[in-house]
Amino acid sequence: MEDFTGPVILLGGNIIRFNRDTRQLELIVGYPQGFSVHSFAFDEDGMIWMNAEIIEENPSTVYPYTHSIFMYDPQTGDNYESGTGKFEFGAVTLFFDHSNKLWLNAAGWIDLQIDTGYRFFRILPSPIFITTSYVLGGSYYWPNAFPRLESMDRFLWFDSPAGVAVLDLESYEWCLMTRFSSPIAEDSDHNIWIVGEGQIYKYRQEP
Repeated sequence: MEDFTGPVILLGGNIIRFNRDTRQLELIVGYPQGFSVHSFAFDEDGMIWMNAEIIEENPSTVYPYTHSIFMYDPQTGDNYESGTGKFEFGAVTLFFDHSNKLWLNAAGWIDLQIDTGYRFFRILPSPIFITTSYVLGGSYYWPNAFPRLESMDRFLWFDSPAGVAVLDLESYEWCLMTRFSSPIAEDSDHNIWIVGEGQIYKYRQEP
């Protein structure tokens, strides 16, 4: 992921930027112990949205963590809660599509265009992600799927333990493209590249 000066990465719960001019790593957002950033994404205005894990001082459950979505303004250095509140999805991967909708894994998205406040639109879990787990002794389970990119043809590409899948953002229909997990990349000609089982695959988008 990049901002206007260079690649931005997540390291040790902090957000770090590589400055191309100085060839140095720079701390953008750092937090004290008990607050750890799980994922982040830039919106169309350059704001950084973060899914943060917070250790509660007096936890009411055995699991003493909560997750909230925060925003950080790189121009002013201000950091504040987004107003979306706490949610039950735990540690999620944040992703902005081309319509500036904030996706939380494959569970749905938060619409930031609504003047009266943010609304979460949930998507029913797709059975294409059901797979078996070696750790669970071969039992079936429903893993998370993580948004990686939106292609030119309005497909949102997800990676999951069940394989690579696409969601048509016009019809909201799912399609499982592979049975293996893979990084997903788009080149300058808008070809989609994935790799798995010792081979490289290219998906050519229709113009």
